Amino acid sequence: MCWCGAARTVAQTTNVSARTVDADTGDALARATSQLFRIRTRQDGRADTTFVAGTYADAQGHIAFGQLPSGNYLLRLSFLGYKTTEKRFRISGEADLKLGN
Repeated sequence: MCWCGAARTVAQTTNVSARTVDADTGDALARATSQLFRIRTRQDGRADTTFVAGTYADAQGHIAFGQLPSGNYLLRLSFLGYKTTEKRFRISGEADLKLGN
């Protein structure tokens, strides 16, 4: 499973989108499950995650999360028969953010 995506900044928040596809064939993975977590560093230095949102990919494999504030995130994608993949990324006001290869 692989993905490609971009982020668009609107005011103080960012909209993030990606597309889930089979890494070998390039076919869209419709209904792939995506979970978005915010990553924060605790006072003891360890990472802590908080669930932000979840969604399913549409028929073309597209997923989207809107109005995310700056910070560190973890996007987890899963689909029956595929290895679950995770991608860490940071939103810090960039106009475009590539989530894929």
